[in-house]
Amino acid sequence: MKGITKFDNKLLNIYKNDLKMKYKDYEKIVFLCYDTDVFEFTQKPSINWKEVENKLHELGVSKIYHLSADKCIEDWFLLDLQGILKLSRY
Repeated sequence: MKGITKFDNKLLNIYKNDLKMKYKDYEKIVFLCYDTDVFEFTQKPSINWKEVENKLHELGVSKIYHLSADKCIEDWFLLDLQGILKLSRY
């Protein structure tokens, strides 16, 4: 998604306009991966995760998982670099 700005709108649009149809015969499972430190000093969270989940469920997603990191989600991805590279062909 390349940043948190309008993350929820970008995510929903990409899913609805591309992924939903491309993988229409598959069960839809979404992993929301993000850093929690971007929300540290804001009074109101910039993303309402419950609302995002509800909209994804309305679009046909059966399961949603949150993978949140305190500082840098990219460090977490490095732990399974081979697995991510296998999936990158999709």
